[in-house]
Amino acid sequence: MTEKDINKKLKEYYKKKWGIVKKLFICLFLMIIFVIVNAVLSMLKLQGYEIKNYEIISNVSAAVGVCAYILLIVFVIKAASFPIGSYSLNRNMAKSDIVNILKYIGSMNCGLNEQYDNLMVLSRTTNNMVHDIHNWGQKPGSEEDCYNNAWNLLDRYFQEKNDILSIDIENIKEYVNKLLSQLDNRLFDVNMLAEIMRRPSSSVLNSGKKSLKVKFKFRLNAETIICAICTITLLLIVVYKSIIFWEICTAPNRIIEFFLTIGSDIIAIVFAAFSLKACWHAEYKE
Repeated sequence: MTEKDINKKLKEYYKKKWGIVKKLFICLFLMIIFVIVNAVLSMLKLQGYEIKNYEIISNVSAAVGVCAYILLIVFVIKAASFPIGSYSLNRNMAKSDIVNILKYIGSMNCGLNEQYDNLMVLSRTTNNMVHDIHNWGQKPGSEEDCYNNAWNLLDRYFQEKNDILSIDIENIKEYVNKLLSQLDNRLFDVNMLAEIMRRPSSSVLNSGKKSLKVKFKFRLNAETIICAICTITLLLIVVYKSIIFWEICTAPNRIIEFFLTIGSDIIAIVFAAFSLKACWHAEYKE
């Protein structure tokens, strides 16, 4: 896989992933707006207000809200089938492609969010290459043995950092460029690479503050956003069903009927909340 192919694959993944997220946001926004409109119209009607073209407005708002909700479910299913958090390039990789991986990382010039997204994918790719195809029985100093060592040293960088979002972009670029140079010479200086790996981030060095730490804790990934949208949607559904229930229900045991009506939705919200929490913690472990 060439450097150009790597760039193309990563861009396609990034655009498709965030495209799904944007569509989810649009559907959620439409659903919220038209559910609110429909609820307000219903309450005004029950209060005795005369609304011109009430039936048409109510039917249209309800139809759009239902369509947005259906599309939201469709895109959630699509997101669930999309390999978010597991996408890797290793199936199309040869051992010699470590050269192109290093060149690509060393010259990344896209936006910061996309760079971290790419590093997450490349971290998984590198780890999979190390576990799936390494053959440590090669003759020391041979070309294939050098590729093996380079894959392992890149994987060591990602494993050492642990949290991909804590990686300083300039630091990893310096690391991979030095590793690429050593790979070309077939002579690896592990101590030099380790020294580069453990250097403070460039922002710390420029600020002169010893304890300053650059944090990217609010860079939410697509999986977290999808879980958040699902949780918000469930909450809105419960609120809407509650309003309608208390307006139309006249049974003497309304409280029991109410919990029977929304009970399954409450359980779904609890599971969605746990999923959101799991995604939040997994956000920083790649």
